[in-house]
Amino acid sequence: MMTYKKVKNLKYFPNNQSMIVLIIVLSSLFIHAYLISFPLVNFEYAFIGVADYFRTSNNLYLEQFFRAQANTLGMPYLTYLASTALPEVELITLYRLINLIGIPLLVYSIIKICRFSGIENHIPITLLIIFNPIIWNFSERATADFFPAALAIFAVSVTLTSKKIFPSFLAGLILGIATVLKYHAILLLLFIAFFYFWKETPKLAAYKLTIVSMVAISITFVYLYLVYINFDFLVVPVHFQNVHKISFSNFLSNFLQYSGFLVLIAIPTFFLSRDFLKVAFSRLKVTGLVFAVSIIMYYFMIDSGELNLGPLDSYVSIDMRMFILVFGGAIFFIIFFISQRGADDPNFIKVFWYTIITILLILSSTRPAQRYLIFILPFMIMVLPTVFLKSRLIVVSTICFFFIINIYIEYNRWNTGVAAILMAQEIEANGFMQDTDPGAIYPHVGNRFPVNDAEKKDYVIVAQKNNDAIIITSSGIGGLKKYYSLIRK
Repeated sequence: MMTYKKVKNLKYFPNNQSMIVLIIVLSSLFIHAYLISFPLVNFEYAFIGVADYFRTSNNLYLEQFFRAQANTLGMPYLTYLASTALPEVELITLYRLINLIGIPLLVYSIIKICRFSGIENHIPITLLIIFNPIIWNFSERATADFFPAALAIFAVSVTLTSKKIFPSFLAGLILGIATVLKYHAILLLLFIAFFYFWKETPKLAAYKLTIVSMVAISITFVYLYLVYINFDFLVVPVHFQNVHKISFSNFLSNFLQYSGFLVLIAIPTFFLSRDFLKVAFSRLKVTGLVFAVSIIMYYFMIDSGELNLGPLDSYVSIDMRMFILVFGGAIFFIIFFISQRGADDPNFIKVFWYTIITILLILSSTRPAQRYLIFILPFMIMVLPTVFLKSRLIVVSTICFFFIINIYIEYNRWNTGVAAILMAQEIEANGFMQDTDPGAIYPHVGNRFPVNDAEKKDYVIVAQKNNDAIIITSSGIGGLKKYYSLIRK
Protein backbone atom coordinates (compact mmCIF):
# COMPACT_ATOMS: atom_id res chain seq x y z
CA MET A 1 0.00 0.00 0.00
CA MET A 2 1.29 3.47 -0.84
CA THR A 3 1.74 5.99 1.96
CA TYR A 4 0.95 9.67 2.02
CA LYS A 5 4.32 10.53 3.46
CA LYS A 6 5.90 9.90 0.10
CA VAL A 7 3.39 12.12 -1.66
CA LYS A 8 3.15 14.79 0.99
CA ASN A 9 6.84 15.61 0.80
CA LEU A 10 6.94 15.71 -2.98
CA LYS A 11 8.14 18.84 -4.72
CA TYR A 12 6.69 18.74 -8.16
CA PHE A 13 9.37 19.37 -10.77
CA PRO A 14 12.11 19.19 -8.09
CA ASN A 15 15.10 18.70 -10.36
CA ASN A 16 16.53 19.84 -13.67
CA GLN A 17 13.80 17.95 -15.51
CA SER A 18 11.49 20.82 -14.58
CA MET A 19 13.15 23.24 -16.98
CA ILE A 20 13.03 20.79 -19.87
CA VAL A 21 9.36 19.99 -19.24
CA LEU A 22 8.60 23.71 -19.02
CA ILE A 23 10.38 24.37 -22.32
CA ILE A 24 8.38 21.57 -23.98
CA VAL A 25 5.09 23.03 -22.72
CA LEU A 26 5.97 26.62 -23.66
CA SER A 27 7.19 25.57 -27.11
CA SER A 28 3.94 23.75 -27.72
CA LEU A 29 1.86 26.72 -26.56
CA PHE A 30 3.87 29.11 -28.74
CA ILE A 31 3.25 27.05 -31.88
CA HIS A 32 -0.44 26.63 -31.08
CA ALA A 33 -0.79 30.37 -30.45
CA TYR A 34 0.71 31.06 -33.87
CA LEU A 35 -1.91 28.77 -35.46
CA ILE A 36 -4.86 30.03 -33.43
CA SER A 37 -6.36 32.04 -36.30
CA PHE A 38 -6.68 29.06 -38.65
CA PRO A 39 -10.11 28.75 -40.30
CA LEU A 40 -12.90 26.73 -38.69
CA VAL A 41 -13.16 23.04 -39.62
CA ASN A 42 -15.02 19.92 -38.44
CA PHE A 43 -18.06 21.58 -36.86
CA GLU A 44 -16.14 24.19 -34.89
CA TYR A 45 -18.72 26.67 -36.17
CA ALA A 46 -21.44 24.80 -34.24
CA PHE A 47 -19.61 25.25 -30.91
CA ILE A 48 -18.85 28.91 -31.61
CA GLY A 49 -22.42 29.50 -32.73
CA VAL A 50 -24.01 28.13 -29.57
CA ALA A 51 -21.54 30.15 -27.46
CA ASP A 52 -22.92 33.18 -29.32
CA TYR A 53 -26.45 31.92 -28.60
CA PHE A 54 -25.89 32.49 -24.88
CA ARG A 55 -24.90 36.05 -25.71
CA THR A 56 -27.54 36.90 -28.34
CA SER A 57 -30.39 34.37 -27.74
CA ASN A 58 -30.42 33.68 -31.49
CA ASN A 59 -32.16 30.29 -31.74
CA LEU A 60 -30.61 29.63 -35.15
CA TYR A 61 -27.24 29.00 -33.45
CA LEU A 62 -28.85 26.54 -31.07
CA GLU A 63 -30.60 24.73 -33.92
CA GLN A 64 -27.34 24.43 -35.86
CA PHE A 65 -25.59 22.99 -32.81
CA PHE A 66 -28.23 20.35 -32.07
CA ARG A 67 -28.31 19.33 -35.73
CA ALA A 68 -24.56 18.76 -35.81
CA GLN A 69 -23.52 17.80 -32.28
CA ALA A 70 -24.32 15.33 -29.50
CA ASN A 71 -21.90 17.10 -27.15
CA THR A 72 -22.98 19.04 -24.09
CA LEU A 73 -23.48 22.81 -23.98
CA GLY A 74 -20.79 23.04 -21.30
CA MET A 75 -17.78 24.20 -23.32
CA PRO A 76 -19.76 26.76 -25.37
CA TYR A 77 -21.24 28.15 -22.14
CA LEU A 78 -17.78 28.33 -20.55
CA THR A 79 -16.60 30.25 -23.62
CA TYR A 80 -19.56 32.59 -23.25
CA LEU A 81 -18.63 33.23 -19.61
CA ALA A 82 -15.07 34.01 -20.68
CA SER A 83 -16.41 36.43 -23.30
CA THR A 84 -18.22 38.42 -20.62
CA ALA A 85 -14.85 39.11 -19.02
CA LEU A 86 -13.03 39.59 -22.35
CA PRO A 87 -15.69 41.01 -24.72
CA GLU A 88 -13.10 42.37 -27.15
CA VAL A 89 -11.67 38.90 -27.89
CA GLU A 90 -13.35 36.85 -30.64
CA LEU A 91 -15.26 33.78 -29.50
CA ILE A 92 -13.19 31.43 -31.67
CA THR A 93 -9.99 32.75 -30.08
CA LEU A 94 -11.39 32.42 -26.57
CA TYR A 95 -12.63 28.90 -27.21
CA ARG A 96 -9.29 27.75 -28.56
CA LEU A 97 -7.43 29.48 -25.73
CA ILE A 98 -9.52 27.60 -23.15
CA ASN A 99 -8.48 24.33 -24.75
CA LEU A 100 -4.85 25.44 -24.80
CA ILE A 101 -5.01 26.08 -21.06
CA GLY A 102 -5.50 22.34 -20.83
CA ILE A 103 -1.92 21.70 -21.98
CA PRO A 104 -0.09 22.93 -18.84
CA LEU A 105 -2.95 21.59 -16.70
CA LEU A 106 -2.55 18.14 -18.26
CA VAL A 107 1.24 18.09 -17.94
CA TYR A 108 1.10 19.18 -14.29
CA SER A 109 -1.46 16.48 -13.52
CA ILE A 110 0.43 13.72 -15.33
CA ILE A 111 3.73 14.59 -13.65
CA LYS A 112 1.97 14.59 -10.28
CA ILE A 113 0.41 11.18 -10.94
CA CYS A 114 3.76 9.86 -12.19
CA ARG A 115 5.57 10.97 -9.06
CA PHE A 116 2.92 9.48 -6.81
CA SER A 117 3.08 6.20 -8.75
CA GLY A 118 6.86 6.03 -8.77
CA ILE A 119 6.95 6.39 -12.56
CA GLU A 120 10.05 8.09 -13.92
CA ASN A 121 11.01 9.21 -17.44
CA HIS A 122 8.93 12.39 -17.20
CA ILE A 123 10.57 14.07 -20.19
CA PRO A 124 9.80 11.32 -22.75
CA ILE A 125 6.31 10.95 -21.27
CA THR A 126 5.71 14.69 -21.64
CA LEU A 127 7.03 14.67 -25.22
CA LEU A 128 4.92 11.68 -26.22
CA ILE A 129 1.79 13.29 -24.77
CA ILE A 130 2.18 16.91 -25.86
CA PHE A 131 3.20 16.16 -29.46
CA ASN A 132 0.90 13.18 -29.88
CA PRO A 133 -1.23 13.89 -32.98
CA ILE A 134 -4.53 13.30 -31.14
CA ILE A 135 -3.54 15.61 -28.28
CA TRP A 136 -1.97 18.14 -30.65
CA ASN A 137 -4.97 18.17 -32.95
CA PHE A 138 -7.72 18.59 -30.35
CA SER A 139 -5.85 20.90 -27.98
CA GLU A 140 -6.11 23.73 -30.51
CA ARG A 141 -9.61 23.07 -31.86
CA ALA A 142 -12.82 24.76 -30.76
CA THR A 143 -14.43 21.45 -29.77
CA ALA A 144 -15.51 19.84 -26.48
CA ASP A 145 -12.72 17.27 -26.15
CA PHE A 146 -9.31 18.31 -24.89
CA PHE A 147 -9.97 20.72 -22.02
CA PRO A 148 -12.58 18.44 -20.38
CA ALA A 149 -10.07 15.56 -20.56
CA ALA A 150 -7.30 17.68 -19.03
CA LEU A 151 -9.68 18.85 -16.29
CA ALA A 152 -10.80 15.29 -15.53
CA ILE A 153 -7.18 14.08 -15.27
CA PHE A 154 -6.49 17.04 -12.99
CA ALA A 155 -9.35 15.81 -10.79
CA VAL A 156 -7.60 12.43 -10.56
CA SER A 157 -4.37 14.15 -9.48
CA VAL A 158 -6.19 16.11 -6.76
CA THR A 159 -7.08 12.87 -4.99
CA LEU A 160 -3.40 12.14 -4.36
CA THR A 161 -2.65 15.11 -2.12
CA SER A 162 -3.48 14.14 1.46
CA LYS A 163 -5.47 11.94 3.83
CA LYS A 164 -8.04 14.68 4.42
CA ILE A 165 -11.57 14.53 3.06
CA PHE A 166 -11.65 17.96 1.40
CA PRO A 167 -9.52 16.91 -1.63
CA SER A 168 -12.15 14.25 -2.34
CA PHE A 169 -14.88 16.88 -2.38
CA LEU A 170 -12.72 19.14 -4.57
CA ALA A 171 -11.95 16.26 -6.95
CA GLY A 172 -15.68 15.51 -7.20
CA LEU A 173 -16.41 19.16 -7.96
CA ILE A 174 -13.75 19.31 -10.69
CA LEU A 175 -14.78 15.95 -12.16
CA GLY A 176 -18.44 17.04 -12.15
CA ILE A 177 -17.59 20.19 -14.08
CA ALA A 178 -15.47 18.16 -16.51
CA THR A 179 -18.40 15.78 -17.02
CA VAL A 180 -20.73 18.68 -17.79
CA LEU A 181 -18.19 19.76 -20.41
CA LYS A 182 -17.89 16.20 -21.81
CA TYR A 183 -19.84 13.21 -20.52
CA HIS A 184 -16.91 10.82 -21.00
CA ALA A 185 -15.01 12.51 -18.17
CA ILE A 186 -17.05 10.53 -15.61
CA LEU A 187 -15.17 7.39 -16.72
CA LEU A 188 -12.09 8.62 -14.86
CA LEU A 189 -13.89 7.76 -11.63
CA LEU A 190 -12.35 4.36 -12.29
CA PHE A 191 -8.83 5.79 -11.97
CA ILE A 192 -9.82 7.65 -8.82
CA ALA A 193 -11.16 4.38 -7.43
CA PHE A 194 -7.95 2.60 -8.41
CA PHE A 195 -5.71 5.09 -6.61
CA TYR A 196 -7.95 5.25 -3.53
CA PHE A 197 -8.11 1.48 -3.06
CA TRP A 198 -4.41 1.11 -3.78
CA LYS A 199 -3.22 3.59 -1.17
CA GLU A 200 -6.00 3.52 1.45
CA THR A 201 -7.74 1.05 3.69
CA PRO A 202 -10.84 -0.34 1.93
CA LYS A 203 -13.20 1.49 4.32
CA LEU A 204 -11.57 4.91 3.86
CA ALA A 205 -11.20 4.35 0.11
CA ALA A 206 -14.90 3.52 -0.23
CA TYR A 207 -15.84 6.59 1.84
CA LYS A 208 -13.71 8.95 -0.24
CA LEU A 209 -14.87 7.42 -3.52
CA THR A 210 -18.47 7.87 -2.43
CA ILE A 211 -17.84 11.57 -1.83
CA VAL A 212 -16.21 12.07 -5.22
CA SER A 213 -18.93 10.10 -6.99
CA MET A 214 -21.85 11.82 -5.27
CA VAL A 215 -20.51 15.32 -5.91
CA ALA A 216 -19.61 14.62 -9.55
CA ILE A 217 -22.85 12.82 -10.36
CA SER A 218 -24.95 15.46 -8.56
CA ILE A 219 -23.42 18.22 -10.67
CA THR A 220 -24.05 16.17 -13.80
CA PHE A 221 -27.70 15.56 -12.83
CA VAL A 222 -28.23 19.28 -12.27
CA TYR A 223 -26.97 19.94 -15.80
CA LEU A 224 -29.17 17.18 -17.25
CA TYR A 225 -32.20 18.60 -15.46
CA LEU A 226 -31.53 22.10 -16.79
CA VAL A 227 -31.16 20.73 -20.31
CA TYR A 228 -34.40 18.77 -19.97
CA ILE A 229 -36.54 21.67 -18.76
CA ASN A 230 -35.07 24.06 -21.34
CA PHE A 231 -34.62 21.86 -24.42
CA ASP A 232 -36.85 18.83 -23.74
CA PHE A 233 -34.32 16.01 -24.13
CA LEU A 234 -32.06 13.95 -21.87
CA VAL A 235 -28.31 13.48 -22.38
CA VAL A 236 -28.23 14.04 -26.18
CA PRO A 237 -30.64 15.47 -28.79
CA VAL A 238 -33.34 13.03 -29.93
CA HIS A 239 -31.91 12.38 -33.41
CA PHE A 240 -28.54 11.38 -31.85
CA GLN A 241 -29.98 9.00 -29.25
CA ASN A 242 -30.05 6.06 -31.63
CA VAL A 243 -26.55 6.81 -32.95
CA HIS A 244 -24.97 6.91 -29.49
CA LYS A 245 -27.07 4.29 -27.75
CA ILE A 246 -25.44 1.46 -25.79
CA SER A 247 -25.08 -1.58 -28.02
CA PHE A 248 -23.01 -4.76 -27.81
CA SER A 249 -23.46 -5.80 -31.43
CA ASN A 250 -20.02 -4.43 -32.39
CA PHE A 251 -18.49 -4.70 -28.92
CA LEU A 252 -15.46 -6.89 -29.72
CA SER A 253 -14.79 -5.10 -32.99
CA ASN A 254 -14.86 -1.72 -31.24
CA PHE A 255 -12.60 -2.92 -28.44
CA LEU A 256 -9.99 -4.31 -30.80
CA GLN A 257 -10.06 -1.12 -32.87
CA TYR A 258 -9.68 1.03 -29.77
CA SER A 259 -6.74 -1.00 -28.42
CA GLY A 260 -5.06 -1.02 -31.83
CA PHE A 261 -5.58 2.71 -32.27
CA LEU A 262 -4.06 3.36 -28.84
CA VAL A 263 -0.87 1.55 -29.85
CA LEU A 264 -0.80 3.36 -33.18
CA ILE A 265 -1.00 6.81 -31.57
CA ALA A 266 0.92 6.11 -28.36
CA ILE A 267 4.07 4.34 -29.55
CA PRO A 268 4.01 3.58 -33.31
CA THR A 269 7.73 2.67 -33.37
CA PHE A 270 7.39 -0.15 -30.82
CA PHE A 271 8.94 -2.59 -33.33
CA LEU A 272 12.33 -0.86 -32.91
CA SER A 273 12.61 -2.24 -29.39
CA ARG A 274 14.81 -5.31 -29.05
CA ASP A 275 13.11 -6.15 -25.77
CA PHE A 276 9.71 -6.15 -27.46
CA LEU A 277 10.94 -8.49 -30.19
CA LYS A 278 12.74 -10.66 -27.65
CA VAL A 279 9.61 -11.13 -25.53
CA ALA A 280 7.39 -11.62 -28.57
CA PHE A 281 9.63 -14.38 -29.95
CA SER A 282 10.46 -15.96 -26.59
CA ARG A 283 6.78 -16.64 -25.96
CA LEU A 284 5.80 -17.85 -29.39
CA LYS A 285 2.78 -19.78 -28.15
CA VAL A 286 1.25 -16.75 -26.44
CA THR A 287 2.23 -14.42 -29.27
CA GLY A 288 0.90 -16.85 -31.84
CA LEU A 289 -2.39 -17.21 -29.97
CA VAL A 290 -2.83 -13.44 -29.71
CA PHE A 291 -2.21 -12.93 -33.42
CA ALA A 292 -4.36 -15.94 -34.38
CA VAL A 293 -7.33 -14.51 -32.45
CA SER A 294 -6.69 -11.10 -34.02
CA ILE A 295 -6.62 -12.55 -37.54
CA ILE A 296 -9.92 -14.33 -36.90
CA MET A 297 -11.39 -11.11 -35.54
CA TYR A 298 -10.29 -9.22 -38.66
CA TYR A 299 -13.03 -10.95 -40.64
CA PHE A 300 -15.64 -9.71 -38.16
CA MET A 301 -14.43 -6.11 -37.94
CA ILE A 302 -17.00 -3.41 -38.65
CA ASP A 303 -16.21 0.22 -39.43
CA SER A 304 -18.94 1.56 -37.15
CA GLY A 305 -17.65 4.91 -35.97
CA GLU A 306 -14.87 7.48 -36.20
CA LEU A 307 -11.79 5.39 -35.48
CA ASN A 308 -10.22 6.55 -38.70
CA LEU A 309 -6.91 8.12 -39.67
CA GLY A 310 -8.33 11.57 -40.43
CA PRO A 311 -6.87 13.15 -43.58
CA LEU A 312 -4.59 10.11 -43.97
CA ASP A 313 -7.66 7.99 -44.75
CA SER A 314 -7.49 9.20 -48.34
CA TYR A 315 -4.29 7.16 -48.73
CA VAL A 316 -5.45 4.00 -46.91
CA SER A 317 -8.38 1.75 -47.78
CA ILE A 318 -10.89 0.74 -45.10
CA ASP A 319 -9.68 -2.88 -45.26
CA MET A 320 -6.07 -1.80 -44.79
CA ARG A 321 -7.02 0.47 -41.87
CA MET A 322 -8.90 -2.40 -40.24
CA PHE A 323 -5.90 -4.70 -40.68
CA ILE A 324 -3.59 -2.10 -39.12
CA LEU A 325 -5.93 -1.65 -36.14
CA VAL A 326 -6.32 -5.41 -35.63
CA PHE A 327 -2.54 -5.84 -35.76
CA GLY A 328 -2.22 -2.96 -33.28
CA GLY A 329 -4.75 -4.67 -31.01
CA ALA A 330 -2.52 -7.74 -30.86
CA ILE A 331 0.49 -5.55 -30.06
CA PHE A 332 -1.54 -3.83 -27.31
CA PHE A 333 -1.68 -7.04 -25.27
CA ILE A 334 1.98 -7.86 -25.86
CA ILE A 335 2.91 -4.38 -24.59
CA PHE A 336 0.65 -5.01 -21.59
CA PHE A 337 2.77 -8.03 -20.62
CA ILE A 338 6.10 -6.30 -21.32
CA SER A 339 5.21 -3.23 -19.22
CA GLN A 340 5.22 -5.37 -16.06
CA ARG A 341 8.79 -6.63 -16.68
CA GLY A 342 11.35 -4.74 -14.62
CA ALA A 343 8.73 -2.60 -12.86
CA ASP A 344 9.32 -1.78 -9.18
CA ASP A 345 5.76 -2.86 -8.44
CA PRO A 346 4.44 -5.14 -11.22
CA ASN A 347 1.07 -5.56 -9.49
CA PHE A 348 0.52 -1.79 -9.48
CA ILE A 349 1.31 -1.60 -13.21
CA LYS A 350 -0.95 -4.59 -13.89
CA VAL A 351 -3.95 -3.04 -12.12
CA PHE A 352 -3.18 0.29 -13.80
CA TRP A 353 -3.50 -1.47 -17.16
CA TYR A 354 -6.66 -3.26 -16.03
CA THR A 355 -8.18 0.17 -15.36
CA ILE A 356 -7.30 1.32 -18.88
CA ILE A 357 -8.75 -1.88 -20.35
CA THR A 358 -11.95 -1.49 -18.31
CA ILE A 359 -12.50 2.02 -19.66
CA LEU A 360 -11.86 0.74 -23.19
CA LEU A 361 -14.49 -1.97 -22.64
CA ILE A 362 -17.03 0.63 -21.53
CA LEU A 363 -16.24 2.85 -24.52
CA SER A 364 -16.65 -0.16 -26.81
CA SER A 365 -20.34 -0.42 -25.93
CA THR A 366 -21.17 2.75 -27.85
CA ARG A 367 -20.22 4.32 -31.18
CA PRO A 368 -16.39 4.57 -31.21
CA ALA A 369 -14.38 7.71 -31.94
CA GLN A 370 -10.68 8.48 -31.65
CA ARG A 371 -11.28 11.69 -29.66
CA TYR A 372 -12.63 9.68 -26.70
CA LEU A 373 -9.16 8.19 -26.30
CA ILE A 374 -7.85 11.58 -25.14
CA PHE A 375 -9.13 10.63 -21.66
CA ILE A 376 -6.96 7.50 -21.38
CA LEU A 377 -4.08 8.06 -23.83
CA PRO A 378 -1.94 9.96 -21.25
CA PHE A 379 -2.41 7.11 -18.76
CA MET A 380 -1.31 4.51 -21.30
CA ILE A 381 1.79 6.53 -22.18
CA MET A 382 2.63 6.72 -18.47
CA VAL A 383 2.74 2.91 -18.15
CA LEU A 384 4.46 2.10 -21.42
CA PRO A 385 7.33 -0.34 -20.88
CA THR A 386 10.35 1.34 -19.34
CA VAL A 387 12.52 -0.04 -22.13
CA PHE A 388 10.44 2.01 -24.58
CA LEU A 389 10.63 5.25 -22.60
CA LYS A 390 14.37 4.89 -21.97
CA SER A 391 15.16 4.09 -25.59
CA ARG A 392 16.41 7.20 -27.36
CA LEU A 393 15.81 5.50 -30.71
CA ILE A 394 12.14 4.79 -29.98
CA VAL A 395 11.35 8.15 -28.37
CA VAL A 396 13.16 10.25 -30.98
CA SER A 397 11.79 8.29 -33.93
CA THR A 398 8.26 8.50 -32.50
CA ILE A 399 8.51 12.25 -31.92
CA CYS A 400 9.87 12.75 -35.46
CA PHE A 401 6.94 10.70 -36.79
CA PHE A 402 4.55 12.82 -34.71
CA PHE A 403 6.06 16.02 -36.11
CA ILE A 404 5.56 14.83 -39.68
CA ILE A 405 1.94 13.83 -39.00
CA ASN A 406 1.20 17.09 -37.16
CA ILE A 407 2.64 19.20 -39.97
CA TYR A 408 0.49 17.35 -42.47
CA ILE A 409 -2.60 17.71 -40.26
CA GLU A 410 -2.05 21.46 -39.92
CA TYR A 411 -1.43 21.81 -43.65
CA ASN A 412 -4.60 19.88 -44.40
CA ARG A 413 -6.59 21.86 -41.81
CA TRP A 414 -5.61 25.15 -43.38
CA ASN A 415 -6.33 24.03 -46.94
CA THR A 416 -9.63 22.40 -45.99
CA GLY A 417 -10.85 25.51 -44.22
CA VAL A 418 -9.70 27.93 -46.93
CA ALA A 419 -11.08 25.87 -49.84
CA ALA A 420 -14.43 25.49 -48.03
CA ILE A 421 -14.68 29.22 -47.35
CA LEU A 422 -13.84 30.02 -50.97
CA MET A 423 -16.54 27.63 -52.18
CA ALA A 424 -19.16 29.14 -49.86
CA GLN A 425 -18.23 32.63 -51.05
CA GLU A 426 -18.42 31.61 -54.71
CA ILE A 427 -21.80 29.92 -54.24
CA GLU A 428 -23.20 32.96 -52.49
CA ALA A 429 -21.81 35.36 -55.10
CA ASN A 430 -23.35 33.31 -57.93
CA GLY A 431 -26.75 32.94 -56.28
CA PHE A 432 -26.63 29.15 -55.74
CA MET A 433 -26.95 29.19 -51.94
CA GLN A 434 -30.66 28.27 -51.70
CA ASP A 435 -30.34 25.43 -54.23
CA THR A 436 -27.14 23.82 -52.93
CA ASP A 437 -26.60 20.88 -50.60
CA PRO A 438 -23.36 21.81 -48.77
CA GLY A 439 -22.27 18.16 -48.83
CA ALA A 440 -18.52 17.91 -48.27
CA ILE A 441 -18.16 21.41 -46.84
CA TYR A 442 -21.05 21.10 -44.37
CA PRO A 443 -18.72 20.25 -41.44
CA HIS A 444 -16.66 23.39 -42.11
CA VAL A 445 -19.06 26.13 -43.25
CA GLY A 446 -22.48 24.54 -42.80
CA ASN A 447 -23.63 27.56 -40.79
CA ARG A 448 -23.58 29.67 -43.98
CA PHE A 449 -26.29 27.58 -45.63
CA PRO A 450 -30.04 27.86 -45.01
CA VAL A 451 -31.59 25.08 -42.92
CA ASN A 452 -34.25 23.43 -45.07
CA ASP A 453 -34.07 19.64 -45.27
CA ALA A 454 -37.46 19.32 -46.95
CA GLU A 455 -36.52 21.40 -49.97
CA LYS A 456 -34.94 19.51 -52.87
CA LYS A 457 -31.51 20.81 -53.87
CA ASP A 458 -30.27 20.98 -57.45
CA TYR A 459 -26.55 21.07 -56.62
CA VAL A 460 -24.15 19.37 -54.23
CA ILE A 461 -20.54 19.98 -53.22
CA VAL A 462 -18.04 17.10 -53.44
CA ALA A 463 -14.50 16.86 -52.06
CA GLN A 464 -12.64 16.41 -55.34
CA LYS A 465 -11.81 18.12 -58.58
CA ASN A 466 -14.60 17.45 -61.07
CA ASN A 467 -14.08 18.48 -64.68
CA ASP A 468 -17.82 18.95 -65.16
CA ALA A 469 -18.14 21.14 -62.08
CA ILE A 470 -19.86 24.51 -62.18
CA ILE A 471 -17.46 25.91 -59.59
CA ILE A 472 -14.11 24.56 -58.38
CA THR A 473 -12.15 25.93 -55.45
CA SER A 474 -8.82 24.77 -54.09
CA SER A 475 -6.07 25.54 -51.61
CA GLY A 476 -2.56 24.19 -51.31
CA ILE A 477 0.24 23.30 -53.65
CA GLY A 478 1.00 20.46 -56.05
CA GLY A 479 -0.43 17.06 -55.36
CA LEU A 480 -1.44 18.07 -51.83
CA LYS A 481 -4.11 20.54 -52.94
CA LYS A 482 -7.55 20.38 -51.40
CA TYR A 483 -10.37 20.64 -53.96
CA TYR A 484 -14.10 21.20 -53.72
CA SER A 485 -16.44 21.08 -56.71
CA LEU A 486 -20.04 22.23 -57.13
CA ILE A 487 -21.87 19.78 -59.38
CA ARG A 488 -25.44 19.06 -60.39
CA LYS A 489 -27.14 16.24 -58.51
